[in-house]
Amino acid sequence: MFEQLYEPQKKPQVSTAMTLGILAAYLVGAFGGFCLFIILGDRTFGIQIVTAITYTYFAFWYVFFPTRGLLEKYSLRNKTVQQQIPSLLAIHIAFLIMIFLGQTIWFAIKPHLSRYWATDRGAGTPYAWVMIGSSVVFFFTQVLISRRILSRSGDEARSGYLRIMSKKDGIIGVSDHGGWAVLVTVARDGTLLDRRRVELVGEGLPKLPHHSEGQRLRSRRPWS
Repeated sequence: MFEQLYEPQKKPQVSTAMTLGILAAYLVGAFGGFCLFIILGDRTFGIQIVTAITYTYFAFWYVFFPTRGLLEKYSLRNKTVQQQIPSLLAIHIAFLIMIFLGQTIWFAIKPHLSRYWATDRGAGTPYAWVMIGSSVVFFFTQVLISRRILSRSGDEARSGYLRIMSKKDGIIGVSDHGGWAVLVTVARDGTLLDRRRVELVGEGLPKLPHHSEGQRLRSRRPWS
């Protein structure tokens, strides 16, 4: 049974509803960032503040929710994920500080740069693209590091599950729903180790055999 629980999992699928919901969240974030830029852009450290807020918003979605190429979803209700929140916050703050300092220095040296950096090349100035490009690199570096931490913590939790089961310290609960069941595994201290749905009937076979046979008998009545 335990080998079946931890066989390689299929790649997670993202539903159309979730895709649309995440897209809506991105549009809201982009619009909100644009509005903040209009309000705070001319103030002291305004652009840095807008960048920090917008950066944080999108980092949350990219770290915890599936996107193109990063399909794993990490629920904040998961205890393993919750244990990694302090580390993720520390990483996020470190990246915000680096971006804030980088933008501040970049703005300070702008008056001393040659005309080349301020010349519009049709798609913006080299000066602007360096700032935008560096922010994007920082962003995806943080996202990949954070998701790697969450993925590794999940792998360690599953390894801990196997160690506990090998020591006979785990407890498994089964809830049968006819054709499929839910298996819940907890440690002796109540820590949730695993919860998943397991199919009990092969594909193509009736999920509830007694119901299926009863329907066949009714369809075979000689007087019908």
